[in-house]
Amino acid sequence: MVENKYFEDYVVGEIARTEDFVISEEDVANYLDLVGDDHAVHRDKEFCLKQFGSHDLVVPGCLILAIADSYWANMVTPSFPFSPHYGHDKIRYIGRLTCGEIIYCEFKLIEKCAKNTIYGMLSFETYVKKKNGEPIIYEIDKVLVLYRNTKHTKYEQE
Repeated sequence: MVENKYFEDYVVGEIARTEDFVISEEDVANYLDLVGDDHAVHRDKEFCLKQFGSHDLVVPGCLILAIADSYWANMVTPSFPFSPHYGHDKIRYIGRLTCGEIIYCEFKLIEKCAKNTIYGMLSFETYVKKKNGEPIIYEIDKVLVLYRNTKHTKYEQE
């Protein structure tokens, strides 16, 4: 987790990359049970064989996006001072991921701008890619980050 990083500390063009990771069939099943999704492309290996020529289950895009967002929050946004997530823009599911494939995330700071007298806004271009570099998801992630001279609340200082 990044700590004590302020708006002024970020440099446009900087890139953060996660370690490689894998989303398993168990991860997908737990996610589907949680959200109530029951599409065959995520649960039925025979359906996937007929549709795609492989028994490999397809990982839901929203699950991939949620994991990427967690990595992003832990790698590029500070826990202190508090940096509220502003939102996602231009989310695109541009590739298919199947369970067991190796992936990683790449976050590139593409813009810094003033938001108000307390926060500046950072925009990160985010890619989730397969081990071979093939993109799966593209999005712009935005976060508000305090200016260095902003007065902090007592809670934030403890």
